[in-house]
Amino acid sequence: MARKLKIIIPTKQNKTQYNSSSTNECITSIIKDSTVQKDLDINVTVQPILENKTGLSELYQNILNESNDDYVLFMHDDLEIHDHFLIKKLLKAHESFDVVGLAGATTQDYSKNTPMVWHLCREKPEHSRGIVGHYIPKGFNSVSETHINSAYFGPTPGPVVVIDGLFMSFKMSALKNKGEIFDRNFTFHHYDMGMCVNAIEKGLTIGVWPIYCLHYGLGEFAHDKVWQSHAAEFKQKHGNKILRV
Repeated sequence: MARKLKIIIPTKQNKTQYNSSSTNECITSIIKDSTVQKDLDINVTVQPILENKTGLSELYQNILNESNDDYVLFMHDDLEIHDHFLIKKLLKAHESFDVVGLAGATTQDYSKNTPMVWHLCREKPEHSRGIVGHYIPKGFNSVSETHINSAYFGPTPGPVVVIDGLFMSFKMSALKNKGEIFDRNFTFHHYDMGMCVNAIEKGLTIGVWPIYCLHYGLGEFAHDKVWQSHAAEFKQKHGNKILRV
């Protein structure tokens, strides 16, 4: 029997907007590429969650609880996948890791006096891992021209203790009898970091893999009051924890 992979894309967009998006265009192109999928013995479905208003931790955990798939991939609606070997790479990654992302770090020190974002909570800069392409618009951080920046965080593939939430894939057999791994108190901000703390504590393995993509989100947080509130809650829950591979 063929394995099953479900790709979940939550979005505030309606059906018309999503169907015309570059995110949908890219992932649809990959799924339809029969030459790439040949002999993989897997059925892939894409499920956009249209006009979503549910917090991501709650949404993702509910989907994991109800899933009968072998793998579930959650990705943001501002992420374009530019890698026609996505499915093959994902299956290979899950031979080594229970949870797979694109970027992360091998250490996290949540006792540090820094903003609670994973790339600032690493113990040293060289502990970052992964590669993510970013769309940089003219004027952002005073750049003079719109351009694409491939952000090299560090060596990939490899094990990590945290991944960025823009792309998170789960091997469902590894989650069996582990209980819930998402903290439903975090709606959008810190849902990924909170999940990773829980995953590590439950004995799951996390890793990053080189899957080529373009992300349009730039991760602004400094003046976001909702982000600040979630950061304070995350700090209160996990501020005494230090994670290392």
